[in-house]
Amino acid sequence: MDLQNRGIVGVEALIRWQSPELGLVPPMKFIPLLEETGSSCRSGHGSATGRVGSSRLGGAGAQAARVAVNVSPIQLRQRDFVRDVEQAIMEGIAPVAIDLEITESLIMQDIHATIEKLILLRKLGLQVAIDDFGTGYSSLSYLARLPVETLKIDRSFVITMIGTRKPPPLCTR
Repeated sequence: MDLQNRGIVGVEALIRWQSPELGLVPPMKFIPLLEETGSSCRSGHGSATGRVGSSRLGGAGAQAARVAVNVSPIQLRQRDFVRDVEQAIMEGIAPVAIDLEITESLIMQDIHATIEKLILLRKLGLQVAIDDFGTGYSSLSYLARLPVETLKIDRSFVITMIGTRKPPPLCTR
């Protein structure tokens, strides 16, 4: 939200499952199954190309909101991941409107291959964010080498910092 202009500047595309039998199923219950069966690549690609491409918030003349899309570990490991993203762009998704979010632990699994892919994604005009930062074991030297624009500090870290009367020395109010 842009509080000065009272406008939406960004949203996050999240996949949800509304089961007729179970009701709303939390992502942590079904995403591992999607990843195990390889379906996360198809569903992730669908959310990136279909839903994200059609999500324009605001009226005529309003600036389109940025859309953040989470990248699964299996998607990032795919040899043709960057090509698939490039194809989605050629199908009409404006890269300047997309933020790809990759978890800190995923980035660190194969840091060199990840950096290469992130550089290529940035060349396509996409923004890249590290999601859940503070939950892994990133080296600050690697952090400085990553071609990313945004660090999204993990919620558990923030809650710990604001939830105590005397914040740890690392934080100030």
